[in-house]
Amino acid sequence: MKQLTAMLASLLLFMYTNAQVGGLDPSFKNPDGFVINPQSAGDDYGNSMIVQNDGKILVAVVVPEQYFKVLRYKLDGSLDGGFGTGGVVTIRQGATSTAQSYAVALQSNGKIIVGGYTWSAVNNDFALVRLNTDGSVDGSFGTNGWVYTNMKGVTTADGNDQIRKLVVLPDNSIIAAGFAHNTQDKDMAIAKYDADGALVTGFGVNGKIVLDVNNDDVVTGLAVTSTGKIVVVGNTNDNGTDKDITLAQYTSAGTLDPGFNGGNIRRLGTGSAGNYEAHGVAVQSDNKIVITGLMPAPSSSKNIYVARILQDGSFDPDFNGGAELSINYASGISNEEGRTVMVQANGKIIITGYTDATSSPSHYDLLLVRLNTDGSPDTNFDTDGKATTGISTSLTSDFTVASALSGQRIYITGSTDYSGTSTMDFFVAAFVNDFTTLPIVLSDFVAQKLTTAVNLKWQTSSEENVKRFVIERSTDGKTYKAIGQVAAVGNSSTKQSYNFVDNSPFMPSTNFYRLLMQDADGGSKYSKILTVKFSSELSANMQVSPNPTSGNLQVQLPDGLKGIINLQVFDLNGRIVKTQNLSSDGNALSTSIDVNGLPNGLYILKAQSGSTSLTSRFIKK
Repeated sequence: MKQLTAMLASLLLFMYTNAQVGGLDPSFKNPDGFVINPQSAGDDYGNSMIVQNDGKILVAVVVPEQYFKVLRYKLDGSLDGGFGTGGVVTIRQGATSTAQSYAVALQSNGKIIVGGYTWSAVNNDFALVRLNTDGSVDGSFGTNGWVYTNMKGVTTADGNDQIRKLVVLPDNSIIAAGFAHNTQDKDMAIAKYDADGALVTGFGVNGKIVLDVNNDDVVTGLAVTSTGKIVVVGNTNDNGTDKDITLAQYTSAGTLDPGFNGGNIRRLGTGSAGNYEAHGVAVQSDNKIVITGLMPAPSSSKNIYVARILQDGSFDPDFNGGAELSINYASGISNEEGRTVMVQANGKIIITGYTDATSSPSHYDLLLVRLNTDGSPDTNFDTDGKATTGISTSLTSDFTVASALSGQRIYITGSTDYSGTSTMDFFVAAFVNDFTTLPIVLSDFVAQKLTTAVNLKWQTSSEENVKRFVIERSTDGKTYKAIGQVAAVGNSSTKQSYNFVDNSPFMPSTNFYRLLMQDADGGSKYSKILTVKFSSELSANMQVSPNPTSGNLQVQLPDGLKGIINLQVFDLNGRIVKTQNLSSDGNALSTSIDVNGLPNGLYILKAQSGSTSLTSRFIKK
């Protein structure tokens, strides 16, 4: 009995320990917290991952046989049998068209974009393929589902163009970045495609940007700000021995952003000996740029590199005192690398990578770091802000390559010598996180009254596993009926815009509208309610209801207000107590203002657009 009790206690301790923040999540591929699915007899590794709206995980895998290979996992860590063949898609366009998949991204309709390279007659070109949600090739994309781009026009075997990173923009257009070979060395390369794979010729030069910094230049990170600026980070081999970090920001038209570092690229690590490398980049909700990678450390070792950059290209004084941050696992001589960086909705920063500090210099374990917004360690994360885990045997290595943040999990993929045979196998691991972002942050919701229709427009500033928006309408504000739905982008920290047109509103009548926002896990919440009135008489005035009001004040704006409309609430002393901005194309709009926090009394609402202003009074009770 004593032996059985000890065994049970050990089991409970094991489960408890592995369920701690920063530890492996035993509910993923129970009880291990990780899954290993070798895709080749040789070395293979997961290079990119993204979480779908339904919580399923897509991973692009690199294999020596040179195929595009994508796997999809369920939330429990099992392969999704409804995707490809047993959860695996293995494709290339022809028997001799060798290919490699380095990046995966999602369009808003759930279709999957995979990027990498393919052998095209005499050399490697940028290659994209679009998959349907079941993993089949979508023939409506490009030519038979594929798109190839020769970035430099090189037509000899020296040409070698490869996509390493992908971002899908809110309009479903695609930014692809990696490198192009100019017959002598590699240059950073970026291309923009429309939603169906055609180059956007108004971007850069005929849809392409090639950046030659010095010797070999490769893009290792790609992100987009909420204003549509494109952030690329990579590594430049300056003198044949040391690497430095290159950071550039482009406008949506593909020109260097004049507001970022004076319209020039930003170089980091150039004043010091040893390698400075960037491997991950993320853009915060305030558009500050966070970079991670590696930097030199004492005794020829290396530490994690972290920096936060403002939109003008300077270091952020509110992060580590305006300096680059070096992270060592245990304040000793060890080697650490940061491979990915992610920012939670509360501003805390998660870095994933690997370290040899807990084993020996001969092999590495997975490493997770969480920082507060000022760059200090978050002691709520594994007590010191750093957690390390080995999933292979104690004498072999595990390497992080890519990661994803979803719900209360941190996913990592990469490679592991799990069997101890010196062959690296692809893995996916799930780690426990103690922060769940709100499924969605709705930043704007307005109704635009047209002649015989209503155009509903809304924006989100953050989405976490959001599945769809269901549009509901009512004639009495009590009983609602669904009249349509719009698919959500799903996972985003940048602004996303949506709209839905109700072509058959009740007339003449008052129409009430609301959004039911549903996430992938079955949760949901409602937006505020908007009202749109149709009557036989057109009004040129601003109307408010209900009046008096105890909470939300419905505001009906007439035709004629165009551009930015500034709504201001004044108290009887003339003080502004509430303000809100809208954008209008001149048609009537309906919105609402939350006045719940205002003291009871009489207030004046003013709508200002250019030289035109309208006012109305309301009572808060």
